[in-house]
Amino acid sequence: FDSSRGRSARCAQQPHLCLKMVADPNAVDVPCRVLLSSWQAELVLGEKEDEVRKVRAESGANVQVLSKSLPAAFRARDECLVVIKCDDSHQLRAAITGTFRRAFGVPRGGTDDEGRQRTVEVMIPEVACRHLVGARGDRIKLLREEAGCDIQLAPGLVAGLAAQRRVRCGGRLIGIEEAVARIHEVLVEFASIGILHPRHFDLQEVVAVPGGSGSAIRDSAGPSSKNSRVPVRLLVSKDECGWLIGKRGNKIHKLRELALVSTRDADTELLEVGSESVVDVFGAPLAKELCVLQLIVDDLAMMRDALPCTRLVIAAELSPCIKGHLDSVKCQTGASSVRLHEQGITWHVLELEGGERHRLAAAGALHGLLEESFVAPSSSAQDRALLPRMDQQQQQQQQQQQQQQQQ
Repeated sequence: FDSSRGRSARCAQQPHLCLKMVADPNAVDVPCRVLLSSWQAELVLGEKEDEVRKVRAESGANVQVLSKSLPAAFRARDECLVVIKCDDSHQLRAAITGTFRRAFGVPRGGTDDEGRQRTVEVMIPEVACRHLVGARGDRIKLLREEAGCDIQLAPGLVAGLAAQRRVRCGGRLIGIEEAVARIHEVLVEFASIGILHPRHFDLQEVVAVPGGSGSAIRDSAGPSSKNSRVPVRLLVSKDECGWLIGKRGNKIHKLRELALVSTRDADTELLEVGSESVVDVFGAPLAKELCVLQLIVDDLAMMRDALPCTRLVIAAELSPCIKGHLDSVKCQTGASSVRLHEQGITWHVLELEGGERHRLAAAGALHGLLEESFVAPSSSAQDRALLPRMDQQQQQQQQQQQQQQQQ
């Protein structure tokens, strides 16, 4: 099946694994996504897209080169995305080889005689990163040994996209081709055991808040997406974060069946509140995100030292949209306390106290106000991501009151 030493040894010991890797129905839902520069993408496409048609015909895989449909952040970096889909590992390897040989100008049937050190980046869902690295880095070390090239997880998310990371493969071209194929096989394995779902590969654009102090998520497919435009962010301690993730991630995997859920270290200004981690819930309609919040609140209530308090994190620019409604939300939902802590210039913290049902009702009401006041950026005004409408409504109410008094 494979000429490499690592795969041959494994196939000799367990032949059934080789048969499984040839055709896997899960592979259809797991695209192989490679980041290339625009000039490399032009070489892959060829004149009138003749070259990419040849790659499809030679490999039997579905190969697409995305450029105009990608978020603006990609176009600003002069990057394109090659997406390969197939259910056969032979087809995948043939498509990878055909794509890379054209991208780096290696003639068909020839070899990379120069032996130059090259670099290619693969895009994978953020939820797969920890599993790709493995305990103590064992899995990624094995991938390096089998592929014969360097494989590193690039720091930070892919700019312009939500919950996507880069895996950087560096070395000779033949080793890079092997590394990309093996990374895809690992992702297919994750999909077969439920770690990954097709929605984790959706491209959701991150819209920056003015001043770079926050972000909102929207589906890159277009403005008609029904996903929530303001993520639900929960501030928790390290112990609470570990409790939510669960043993081997079993708890957070269940949450990810409803929405995209990720955890990260809190920013410096949020550490002053006494919490250390942030749980981000996004990529789904608000109703599903609030359902995830309910599951989280219910789960945290099972902890021994659980407190009747829920802390939500919002971008500082969004505070004016809800600042004048805190008392009404408190009265309508029955929460003991609804307070806004202007903790820093980037993030503000909403502290909700009371019973679980009351806190959830308050969170739903506040996020409903945020959704109503959020206006997605238009093509003619990219720098205006948030327009608070509350001030306009208050001015209209004041004008109506003045007119009534004059009458």
